[in-house]
Amino acid sequence: PIKELKIDARYLDEALNVDFQLQALQDQVLSGYARIPVLFTMKSPRIELYKDKPVEAKVSSVGMTVSVFQAYSDRIVAKDGLVFMDLALGNTINRPELLGNFSIQNTAFEVPQYGSKFRDLNLALRFGKNNAFLDKLVLRGGDGKL
Repeated sequence: PIKELKIDARYLDEALNVDFQLQALQDQVLSGYARIPVLFTMKSPRIELYKDKPVEAKVSSVGMTVSVFQAYSDRIVAKDGLVFMDLALGNTINRPELLGNFSIQNTAFEVPQYGSKFRDLNLALRFGKNNAFLDKLVLRGGDGKL
């Protein structure tokens, strides 16, 4: 359940600037901001995205439960677990660079379509410009462990 969602969006200097904060429970907050270079006009096309001008976005969370993200998938049912992220997108839309960390800890989930149940998912990803690094992946299903 979402307790509060705050969004502030402004168009200034040919850029859409958005700040947001989503609070699920008292200590579970997902927050971020974005600066997207775009031109709004009264002529067609009404919106022109500047793909070669600098773009900036950041999203972070500390201990957000995976159930908050359940709305984005109808094929996987997340039961327990926490999501931690500190991600930044930069450079341009044509040449994006993602930096930061993303992890899922102690998560249980099901894939009902296949009758599969998993537990103890621990995943750690690290992003560096044009690279992604899988630092950790542990998963249990039945009596097996990956």
